[in-house]
Amino acid sequence: MEFKIQKYADFLLLLVAISWGSTFVLVQNAIKDIPPFTFLAIRFFFAFLFMFIIFFKKYFSKTKGL
Repeated sequence: MEFKIQKYADFLLLLVAISWGSTFVLVQNAIKDIPPFTFLAIRFFFAFLFMFIIFFKKYFSKTKGL
C-alpha cells in the first residue's frame, strides 16, 4: 500500500513539474505579444474566477446560517 501511494505522489509531482515548465514558456511568449500588466490582470482575473467557482458553494453554505 505504501508503495502505491509513493508512486501516485511521484506521478503528481511529475505533472506539477511539467505544467510549471510549460507555463513558463507560455508566459514568455505571451509577454512578447501583450504588455506585462495587461497579462497579469488577465491572469489574476482567470485565477479569481477559478477560485470563485470552486469555493462559492463552500463559502455561502457556511455564511447562510449567520
